[in-house]
Amino acid sequence: MNRRLIFIGTAILMFFAFVPFIHAAGVDLAWDAPTAGGAVAGYKVYWKAAGGSYSDANSMSVIGNRSCTVSGLDETRQYYFIVKAYNDAGMSPASNEVTWSYSDATPPIQVKGVQAS
Repeated sequence: MNRRLIFIGTAILMFFAFVPFIHAAGVDLAWDAPTAGGAVAGYKVYWKAAGGSYSDANSMSVIGNRSCTVSGLDETRQYYFIVKAYNDAGMSPASNEVTWSYSDATPPIQVKGVQAS
């Protein structure tokens, strides 16, 4: 019985010793309030790890702030972000796109061109 426990314990230790760990990273984003248009009810932040459309991108709503932290990002990938404002009139056009990778060590990333609808 002891040999079996020692074998299982050794197998578990070897598994964790050789499994590469991917650390989750996060990025701080900030933006200015729109200078024209109606009052802003909130913002929608979109991010993705590849070029192309944001229609299938990850997103989060931000209410009452002009900044957020997007966490759980893979350190080995580059990410793209846009911000849209929304109010009773609907969703604004997208801000300028910003990029981030783990090697970028200058938080927060300033998103430009956020507009009101």
